[in-house]
This record gives sequence, C-alpha cells and structure tokens, in this order.
Amino acid sequence: MRRRDELENPVVLGRHGRCIVRAVDGGMGHGLAVPGFVPGGAEIWRERPLTYVQSPCSKKCVLVCTACLQPGGSLASQLSYLGLPAPDGSASVAVGPHLVPCDQPGCDAVFCSETCRDWALENSSHAVLCAGRLPAARLEALRALERFVDKHDQEHLLLLAHTLAQMLLFRRAGNSESDTAGRFARRFATKHWDVLAENNNGADAEDTPEYRRRCLAEAMGFLLDLFAGEEELEPFLELKFLSGLMGTFELVNVCISIPHPVSTQGQLLCDMLDAGTLMQLHDLQRGADNSDSSDDEGSEAGSTAGIEGEESSHVSAAMEAACHGTLFASVVGTALSEAVAFTNHSCLPNIQIDFGTTAAGEPPEPGLWVHATTQRPLIPGDEVLMAYVPSIVGKPLAVRQRRMRKFGFQCRCRSCITDEMLAAEGDQVA
Repeated sequence: MRRRDELENPVVLGRHGRCIVRAVDGGMGHGLAVPGFVPGGAEIWRERPLTYVQSPCSKKCVLVCTACLQPGGSLASQLSYLGLPAPDGSASVAVGPHLVPCDQPGCDAVFCSETCRDWALENSSHAVLCAGRLPAARLEALRALERFVDKHDQEHLLLLAHTLAQMLLFRRAGNSESDTAGRFARRFATKHWDVLAENNNGADAEDTPEYRRRCLAEAMGFLLDLFAGEEELEPFLELKFLSGLMGTFELVNVCISIPHPVSTQGQLLCDMLDAGTLMQLHDLQRGADNSDSSDDEGSEAGSTAGIEGEESSHVSAAMEAACHGTLFASVVGTALSEAVAFTNHSCLPNIQIDFGTTAAGEPPEPGLWVHATTQRPLIPGDEVLMAYVPSIVGKPLAVRQRRMRKFGFQCRCRSCITDEMLAAEGDQVA
C-alpha cells in the first residue's frame, strides 16, 4: 500500500524534465524519480548548470568558447594557442566554429558565436569577471586566485569565484539574500570542505583538514579583493558559507567532459604533423587527461635502449594516440547542476550524463547544457540513478567501495548489496 501511495500521490519537491524530486529511503535525502514509464535511450531532463568552469589543466591544452566550452577555430589556431608550429594546410582543418573575441577592450576571452558572446556578457559569470570590465585591482585579484588555483590544483576554488559571480547576478536581478543562498547552496547535500578531507583515509597525505582550511583562508583574501564593493555579496563572503559551498561542489558536482573534435581525424594528424609536434602534443594533452585511472604499463619501454630508442617509442605512442582518437584530450571542467545534485549514486546506473552546446548543434540556445539519457526502460516510481565515478561500473566490490569513500557514505546500491551477499555465502565476486 505504501508503494502504491508513493506512485499515485508522490510528494513532489521539484521537477526536472520528466523527473520529480522526492524524499528517498535509506537516509539519502532527496532523489530524482520518474512518475511515468520512460523507454530506454530517452532524454529525461536537460538544463544549463547553475555554474561551471573549464579546468585549469584543460585550459592549457585547448582553446574553447568561454560560454559553452566547445573547441573552435582551426587546427592551426589550436596549435598556435599551444605554442606549437602550424604546418601548411592546418588552417583549412576546422576544429569548430570560427571564434570571435569578447567585445570588451582588454579581454582575451573568445566565443563560438556572437550569440554565445552576447549571452555570456549578460547572463554568465563572464558578465562579472570579464577582464575588460573589472577594475585593475579586482582583475589582479582574479589573476592571483587563478595562479593560486593552478599551484594547488584546486579547481573548485576557481568555481567558487564563478559561483559568487552568478550569485551576484541573481541578486542584481532583484532576488533576496535568502532566495540566492537557497538556489546556489542550501538545497543541496553538503559538509564543510575541511571535514570532507577526513574521508580520504590517508589516500592523499597532503590533503588534510588543516591544509584545506589554509587553502580556503588564503583564497578568501583573493575573493574579498575580487568582489570588493559588491554589497549584495557581503553576506556570502564568510568562511563558514564558502566552506559549505566547497563541500557541496565536492559532493554533488558533475565532471564536464566534451570530446575534442580533432580526435576523430587521427590519420590526418599523423600525415600533417611532424614527429616533434606529435610528441609535444602527446605530453601536453596527457596532463589534461580526466580519466579515473591510467595505464602506466610500458612506460619504461626503451629505458635501456638509449635515447634513440626512447624517442622512437615516444613517437610511436603519440602516433598510436592519434590513431585511437586520444591525442587531443577532451575538454574537462566541473559544474553544479540542479538535476545532477538531486541524483543519487548507483554502481549499476540507469542514466548517462552528457553535455551539449550550440556549436555542436544542440540545443538551440547559447551556453553549456547538461542532459540525462536512460540506459534502460524505467517504470513509474523508479529512482533515477547515476554513477558518481563512471569508471567504477563493472569493477570489483572492494574497488567500488574504496573509490566511493570520498563522498562520505558507504554505497548500498543494489549491485553492492548483492555482491556483499554473494561474498558472505562464499561465492567469488568479480
């Protein structure tokens, strides 16, 4: 009867596309569910993230539209951006739309279209953080924060600045302090950022609560200078609120991954680029690899064969990466998306998260969009579940549990419970 009542009279706390937000069992707070039948392969929601940034490591490897993160220009312009020589003919190899500059003097941001540029200058964090609009002292604070983020590899601190910029726009639109805090923070699962470091269990000896407190305190100085004089933001520029926001990012953010268009032209890259350029690209792009694991097998190949053997192996690895579509790393970043934030984890997910942009032909509006597609049919009342770490799907139970530990809970999805039961009965669990 309870199940029937939940299906026929669900307590709806919100809606995202074909999904509703409702309370879920098991102490998991809120979750997404489908009130009606949804076939496999169907899109169930699509939305712009509340806030997002391209990762600093990715920014060093690919030139993208500031608004939608879609790579653009030509192979020649991308190589020039990386400081590499552009061979003959590379200007005719299109990576994406022609990139147009920001129309604010002194800003080096580029966009895939005037439509994306105009939207960003009014509606995105770029409207506040555009280098052509910031006074000199505030621009230096932003640059100092970016250098700090790069040094400490803490991209969420950069996202913090962009989130505060979006909150400022929300306040300028006439929304109250309470509504602003609710939209960007209080609705979502969170713990203070320093407390979450305790979930590492020694996985990273340097990532301690004390280290995070020092990082946030130093970043706080840059943020105060960056938003100096913005009275609407003053209630949010305090450590307790910002630590909670950082905790929200760590717990519910989604990793952005947009394939690099040139990766599909492997043979052309091998024919057009010389060995030196291929090797430099290979080294540079590997630094932006957002995969959860890496395969170092063979990394010492040729170590006793002399420099010539090492270089030959290096060229072969670069050409192999080009042929397999992995020479250019995907564009990566991090985003706070409402629908994702309300979606719980499963090691056997029933949806897949993807990204779309106007430059790639979808959707018909500017900016970055995130959407979910069902991996199998869902029946009324089914909870919508995603894999917080996609690479753990299909991995052994111990691996899954270890990788999920950083989120502050022990996974009790159907897959994990089944594997635990099989292990208790003495069966081998793959």
